[in-house]
Amino acid sequence: MIASLPPLSLPPGSLDAMARARPDEEGLAVLRRGVVTRRRLQVRAIARRAADRFPLTWREVGGASAVRLLEEVDAVARPALEEVLRHPYTGVWAHRTLRDLHAREEEGNRTAARAHLSHLVGIAAAAAVRARLPPEVCPPPRNGLVVLPGLGALRLPEGARGDPTTIPAVLDRFIAAGDEGTASGTAGEIDDLLPRGNPSTRRASADAPLWWPRHLITLPSRGGDDDLRISLEDLDPYRNVFPRVTRGRLPG
Repeated sequence: MIASLPPLSLPPGSLDAMARARPDEEGLAVLRRGVVTRRRLQVRAIARRAADRFPLTWREVGGASAVRLLEEVDAVARPALEEVLRHPYTGVWAHRTLRDLHAREEEGNRTAARAHLSHLVGIAAAAAVRARLPPEVCPPPRNGLVVLPGLGALRLPEGARGDPTTIPAVLDRFIAAGDEGTASGTAGEIDDLLPRGNPSTRRASADAPLWWPRHLITLPSRGGDDDLRISLEDLDPYRNVFPRVTRGRLPG
């Protein structure tokens, strides 16, 4: 996944454009590559530190399998991996995970490490779904939710929350029924493949977990350009980075 990372250089003209607050496409592309490079290095550091400090937890959550899956996605569908790595809350996750893995306290950080490393498995599963590859990992549920960063979450029925075997089968359905939009994340969202629901209106059943898709807001274009689509994230557990308290799932 990070065996060789190309050097990054910003052309002088692009640097001048950024200084004028009018960045050009070449400069923005370098910045995007820089974000991905940083996240790759963070994942490598997380894997090494977790395997060294909390080896049992690392094995129990399937951390090594998650990293191998990320490497597989990188080999066959790099844009799918980069899409997940560029997600803003992936950066929040990486920062908090490294902080807690290097903290002095032992027992409390073991609990935090399990949550952080479980999220790594979710990141790998989300990348695989985007790449239309068999996930081969099982993201552990958190409060009955299996979050796929940047895509949405599965709301599991009460009886299945401790049964991880239900999760890969559902993820395989996404891949089998998906199209190019599913892989790229730009159209044809996977939220049409499962019943939608909110906790106040619907309940998951044993054979039909509820799919909570990400909210997409479409803003009409001006001047004939493509409409702007903005993802409103209300599911990611690492979205609480702002002063205001985060709320639960939004309606609609």
